[in-house]
Amino acid sequence: MIMRKSAPLLLFLTVLLTGCGGGTNTTEKLFTLNVGAKWVYQVSGSVAITGLTNNSIPLDSTKSTLTITVDPATVKDANAQDVNILDRKLDLFTRDGQEIKSNLRLYVKQASNGIFVHGFNSYMGDTIDLTKNIFVPATAAPKFAFLYIPDPVSLAVPLSYAKPFDTAATGVYQVAISDVRSVVQVPAGSFLAKPFLMTEGFDQVNITNGALVPEIGMISATISATLADKTILNGALVLKSYTF
Repeated sequence: MIMRKSAPLLLFLTVLLTGCGGGTNTTEKLFTLNVGAKWVYQVSGSVAITGLTNNSIPLDSTKSTLTITVDPATVKDANAQDVNILDRKLDLFTRDGQEIKSNLRLYVKQASNGIFVHGFNSYMGDTIDLTKNIFVPATAAPKFAFLYIPDPVSLAVPLSYAKPFDTAATGVYQVAISDVRSVVQVPAGSFLAKPFLMTEGFDQVNITNGALVPEIGMISATISATLADKTILNGALVLKSYTF
């Protein structure tokens, strides 16, 4: 669904701060998913809309955002366990006046060894159809959930799951994180960040050229995402602000 002015949108990727970020902080400790936290990214790039002759439309980067929040509500996963809601809402504005809203929602749970994904629901607009929630089943390996980001944030080899939802349609999950840091500056500040890349085959989100600060999360990245209505986003994300 394309949300235009005439009619009543990742991860990418999860972020949260438990301490003060900055250019000299080099902790490996992963952020904590606190209810009510919010991160706002500026989105630049373009969208390709199915059915349009000229289907690559530039975005208005002064208006287009990705907002990630930890919802106070919980849902039951396939194992009847309560899990948290991580909303990743895109609100994209094209230069020709269209508005596209999409949510790349994840259902997650944090443990001492990291954040685990239990399910997802990608949809357009502001209203979710909960009957379209997809959860990791007992038949998957591992069952019911898979590790999304480790704690501490250090990987000797990439994390990779060929079929984390036990279906070819939802595809691979992979994340690779380097321990070699460099200074990355974004509107939210200057940080010593680790390079990373992430492939979310289950909801068709790919992150490359990523910069990750363990105690804060993703601060910048290149994103390619196919939204629920087949609109394709190709662009860049930079962290504008975060609140906790």
